Amino acid sequence: MNRIVAIPALVSLLVLTGCTGAGGNPPGTGGTPTSAVKTPSEAATEDDTVVADEPLPVGLCGQAPAPLSDQRVYQGSKETDCGQARDALTAFGRGEDSVDESGHGTLVDGWSCVFPMDNEIVDYAITLSCEKGGQRFVLRPRSVAVPAGYAVLPWDYEGTATGAAGIYFTTESRKHHCSFTETELGCDNFNFPDDLPPVRYMGQPQQPTAIVLEPQGSPRFEVYGDPTFTQYSDSGEWGADTRVLGYGEVLWVRGIGCTTDPDRGVVCTNGQHGFEISSKRYAIN
Repeated sequence: MNRIVAIPALVSLLVLTGCTGAGGNPPGTGGTPTSAVKTPSEAATEDDTVVADEPLPVGLCGQAPAPLSDQRVYQGSKETDCGQARDALTAFGRGEDSVDESGHGTLVDGWSCVFPMDNEIVDYAITLSCEKGGQRFVLRPRSVAVPAGYAVLPWDYEGTATGAAGIYFTTESRKHHCSFTETELGCDNFNFPDDLPPVRYMGQPQQPTAIVLEPQGSPRFEVYGDPTFTQYSDSGEWGADTRVLGYGEVLWVRGIGCTTDPDRGVVCTNGQHGFEISSKRYAIN
């Protein structure tokens, strides 16, 4: 199946709601107020009626038109026009080239659309991805809550090195390298704060080398002998071939959503819990 290339975007900050600060300023200090950024489930009622003075979260266009009203429309870039996305969705089924089938695609009003494979729908909660010029939008089930931000395509972040398995990303500063495995999300320590809580390793308290978050539960710090969540390239370098997750872009995989921020570093949440960690500070919940 042909893949759509993800489009980098610099966008509004994602605030990790509910995190308790540690080792630095608490989330929201000096930036966007925590209460100003809401998940889709917080911003909309069951019928997606939104109060006029309470805008939708960044990246969310709202409910898809019928007969796709059980889905929500998300921007894949700041340039994506929500009205044009809705028009394209309304046009589905009009042409003979429309094939609503896993692994296939179609052209609708100039949009090149892809229906992900069944396993990708399960893992990434994307039921449709459409691109036209510098615009992209995706559909996700209404039952899935994702952080505010612009949706990237997880399959664009699949490991490229020989033997690499998982979804890998790094920050624009390349100080942090992370990956999604089948069971968790982890980020290796290439420039973590010095005041992280120590972790016992081989009988001794050690500076953590990684932070780990599972689809449920609070994050935890770990110690590993070698980088565990960083892609080792065929050229022999750690993270050299890893794709950058741009500031304000959201990568959602198996119940965990991550974004990056110039001040917060990596910000990840599983809905109830999460963390943000940079080279200067961290917060966990």
